[in-house]
Amino acid sequence: MAPLLLLLKLGHKQVIHDFHGFAHREQLVEGRRVRAVTTMPFVWLALALADRILAIRQELCQDLPVRFQKKTLILPNGVDLQAFTTNNDGNVMQIYGIPSGMKL
Repeated sequence: MAPLLLLLKLGHKQVIHDFHGFAHREQLVEGRRVRAVTTMPFVWLALALADRILAIRQELCQDLPVRFQKKTLILPNGVDLQAFTTNNDGNVMQIYGIPSGMKL
């Protein structure tokens, strides 16, 4: 990944990094210390070379250093559960035409 990022930057291309968390931190928690140590520089390089960083939660953005926060956009990828609650207008399955016996 790192060589590709470098080539893109040298080619004056926009780099957008989809950030879901610090992989090396997860690997440390899993007890995979060697892998975490080798992964960490690539995570930081990707963040440094990115023109924009997309994060799925505000908490992820807050974990980043300020210089990375400035180029981070929050783009949640979750589901709005309130849109799927039952209300007086009817069942969500009926609203979207999903057969009641269909397994989802």
